[in-house]
Amino acid sequence: MQIKDAVTAAKNTWLLELRNVSGQVGLLALEAMDLRTRRWKARKDKDPQLKLSRVGGAVELITNEKVECEHVFDAARQQINSPL
Repeated sequence: MQIKDAVTAAKNTWLLELRNVSGQVGLLALEAMDLRTRRWKARKDKDPQLKLSRVGGAVELITNEKVECEHVFDAARQQINSPL
């Protein structure tokens, strides 16, 4: 029974850590999307040809020179690995 209890405790600890980290990653993703939306709106306001384009559309993806997803994951990795 000791092995079963130890494995169950380790699994429960891992699941709790996963739940906590998932929330942090989700929050970072929402913040990144908000920033991306604000940037795209500012760009659309300056350029009338982009008026009908949307965030996440082909035009936005092509005109962005940065890869936003990499920044989100790098930031998440830094915050998750740093002590609370």
